[in-house]
Amino acid sequence: MSKNRRKKPSTHRRKPSALTHRVVKVRRLPAPADIDVEAVWYLVATNPQKERRAQLGLEFRGYKTFLPSYAKEVKSGRQIKEVTRPLFPGYLLVNLAGQPWYPIRQVDGVHRIITNDLKPLALPEGAMKEIVRLSHEEQDLAPQPWAQQLQEGAQARVAKGPFASFLSTVVAVLPNGRAQVLVDIFGRATEVELELLYLEAV
Repeated sequence: MSKNRRKKPSTHRRKPSALTHRVVKVRRLPAPADIDVEAVWYLVATNPQKERRAQLGLEFRGYKTFLPSYAKEVKSGRQIKEVTRPLFPGYLLVNLAGQPWYPIRQVDGVHRIITNDLKPLALPEGAMKEIVRLSHEEQDLAPQPWAQQLQEGAQARVAKGPFASFLSTVVAVLPNGRAQVLVDIFGRATEVELELLYLEAV
């Protein structure tokens, strides 16, 4: 075989590496102005990456819902695009408003409604107010100096917000003063994004 024979170009398209993507900006999406924080809200677990589908299905059936979300600008090469992500992946909030809860289980995208003794488990008093407040809070926060040295796998305690006093494991420190952490919510490790200011050393 000739050493000068050229190799045929590969037809297999290589997937872009995650390292080529960089988060350049993150902002929380405000809660709807008409959300009733005084109502009783319940937690619904969704199928993986089906939070929006579950929300649309529940609203179609007349339930009031809230899906806390954030938007991030991601730079890949020269392109910047904005993507929306749930703040609490795998969960959304629902207000029954007098409607029965058991039909929720039949909605497309819903895995189950969180229960206790076979009854829906309501959010603790004041939790909904705090979640809504956080969605409107200014985000220009200065992280503690030690937090800037956090690395993947480090342990940190959540000092503020609805997850206050929870222990977390750092997944990634973002270049915008925030960190992706794993928090144990109702017995399930859930990835959420928090300000570094909200984390303190264990």
